[in-house]
Order: sequence, then structure tokens, then C-alpha cells
Amino acid sequence: MNTSLIFAKAHGGIAMLLFLLALISLALAIKTLASGGNQSLNKMAHIAGLVETIMAGLLTLSGIACLFVTPWPLSQIWIWLGLVLVVLYSIFMKRLTKPARLAAAEGEPALKWLGFQSLHLVLLIAGFGLMQAKPF
Repeated sequence: MNTSLIFAKAHGGIAMLLFLLALISLALAIKTLASGGNQSLNKMAHIAGLVETIMAGLLTLSGIACLFVTPWPLSQIWIWLGLVLVVLYSIFMKRLTKPARLAAAEGEPALKWLGFQSLHLVLLIAGFGLMQAKPF
């Protein structure tokens, strides 16, 4: 196996794990909204959010590492759009989703958290499509 294939598979695996974590966070948001709040759910949501943040950072680093070992030129737009999507994902997670999750833990309705977590999934699906199609 060559190095570029190993990095590409690792990057794809990290992306799938991040998608799974986003789905878990979405399920926790739905459960919190349905139950009106629960301390054990809040703790699990905080842990999932922390791991999700770490995985988003690893996804960015593995994507940048892939650029150095693969033959793709940096002039391709899909590479830059993918980087913009993962940066938006991280910013939304820090500035929108985390405060909404913390507010839901304080007793506010989890509807904002649910909406922001759904936006995370949309960004990840767009990133998956972009990375698979490599349109530009």
C-alpha cells in the first residue's frame, strides 16, 4: 500500500467517525427536546461535543496531510471548498451549537441545538459529496 492511499483512507475514516458523532449529537438533541432535559443526557452531549471537536480538528489535519502526499494540485477549487466547509463546521460548533447545547442543559428548549446540529449534518453531507465528486 502506498502512502497516499493510507492517508486518503484515514481521512475518509475520520470523516465517517465525525459524521457518526454528529448523528449521535443529533439524537441526543432530539432526546433532550422530547424529554425536556436530563442530566445524564447533558453529560453525554458534552462528551460527544468534545469528541466531535477533536475529530473535526483531526479531519482538518488529515486533509492537509493528504495534500502533501497526493498528486492533486492546490489549484483545484474542491480542495479549498472542502477546507472552507470544515472551518465553517468548526466555527458553527464553537459559536452556535455549543452555546445552544449549554442553554439546553440549563433548562431552555433544545430546539436551537437541534437546528444547529442539523446544520452540522448538512455541512458534512456537502463535504462528503464534494470530496467524492471532486467537481472542479
